[in-house]
Amino acid sequence: MYKFDYITGNEIESFKGHFGPVHSVKFSPDGELYASGSEDGTLRLWQTTVGKTYGLWKCTEPADLGNSISSPREVQAN
Repeated sequence: MYKFDYITGNEIESFKGHFGPVHSVKFSPDGELYASGSEDGTLRLWQTTVGKTYGLWKCTEPADLGNSISSPREVQAN
């Protein structure tokens, strides 16, 4: 999944974690959390700021979790 600047068209970030095409992305009203749904049957939650707590969710770097996730910005439950 890729995030682009709407005005310039420049790629801002890329995210890995799905094993099939992504068919939907939905942002929270405050823009801090978003979800992506894939053809592989998975739903992934993502945050825009690494380390920021969002309700019961906190975004962490892979080093903080060992090697248990494949994406540096995947949201994990506390």
